[in-house]
Amino acid sequence: MRNPRVALVSSYDPDCGIGVYTWMLATALKKEGVETEVITRTKDNPDPNWGIEVHKVVDVKNSQWPKMLANFVRAKGYDVVHVQHEYALWTEYENEARRDLWNKDLIRFLEVSPVPVIVTAHSVYTVQGEHQNWFMREASERAANTIVHAYVQRAALANNLGLTEGEVERRFEVIPHWSREGIELDKEECKKEFGLEGIIVGHPTFIQPNKGTLELVEDIWPRVYERTSKKGLEVKLFITGKYRDPAHEEYYAQVQRAIATSPIRETIMFREDIHPRNGEGIRRAMSASDLLAWPHTEESTSGSVQMGIECGVPCVASAIEGMTEQVGGISRNGITVPPVGVLVNPKNYERFPVTLDYSAFSDAIYHLITHPEERIKFSKNAGQNVREWSGLSVVAKRHLEVYKAAVPAYVRA
Repeated sequence: MRNPRVALVSSYDPDCGIGVYTWMLATALKKEGVETEVITRTKDNPDPNWGIEVHKVVDVKNSQWPKMLANFVRAKGYDVVHVQHEYALWTEYENEARRDLWNKDLIRFLEVSPVPVIVTAHSVYTVQGEHQNWFMREASERAANTIVHAYVQRAALANNLGLTEGEVERRFEVIPHWSREGIELDKEECKKEFGLEGIIVGHPTFIQPNKGTLELVEDIWPRVYERTSKKGLEVKLFITGKYRDPAHEEYYAQVQRAIATSPIRETIMFREDIHPRNGEGIRRAMSASDLLAWPHTEESTSGSVQMGIECGVPCVASAIEGMTEQVGGISRNGITVPPVGVLVNPKNYERFPVTLDYSAFSDAIYHLITHPEERIKFSKNAGQNVREWSGLSVVAKRHLEVYKAAVPAYVRA
């Protein structure tokens, strides 16, 4: 008897969140005794220190890549292929004339693959565009299984695709975004490292429009500070990060200007050099925080939120999409705040960013600031979540179960 030989097909670049996700999953699978290799795009630049055998095969500029990938899989003798999916990954995204957000090439690979294929869908929303529903329907009909990160996503797919409860449970498996295990950093030491004192509200992330950083600085934090100053409480907002996508450079500049011109500038600390690319640094920044603020205006599930969970730091987060479940559902590691509303274009059902309820969000932050016993409770819940649900070793075992179900031949020597 042996475990299946697995090929993870994914972006595999340190600058890509899904690339880092794949590296950690591959590492955990190897620890479970699963022979795991990565197949990535020709344009990716894998970290040579990641320690996983990698093959640069997929050239998205070549329309024949689905057939070429299938031939490579056949030649290597893998038992199962696991594709990480996000709509910009598997198309010539930088070339607008050739950009295919329907991801028809990936569907073609599912049709010609010589072995069963598992797909993890990293971008699933309750309200989706026509191309998104089309892809999820076509992919789930062809894949051996499709993995999503939250039960709310699976329920949304049942509604969007018109599937029965039995059909959606058969096609879609729920496995959460992994959390690193054993993160136990001393809060006071981390505060001292960053020169922080008092109660710290953290926001360490990449600075981009959907993270709500500008709203946090201009609309939420002043409301929090007005109330805490009347109580004589020493509080600071600790923002770290930089933009990842060059398209977000102007938004980043807006955030910088908002911080510089804030009437309560002395209560805001900013560090550009601490962001998700330097994992140890951002985990220390999160651990230095007494609570984290995630006023996202658009998101499926959030890697930053999950990183906060692995550090055991309670949070206040927007009650949108899978984040609702990450924080307030199975996790119970913080407070979720519903937005004022989700705007939807009735013509094509594409989402627009939600409008945040600034008063409600600031109320929730103030509540956690003034109720340390709840912060302790939420922190313990986060630890339990990692041990029982989202820990990397737990997630790797769940994936192995999915692979084995897809490849009954794994019992052969």
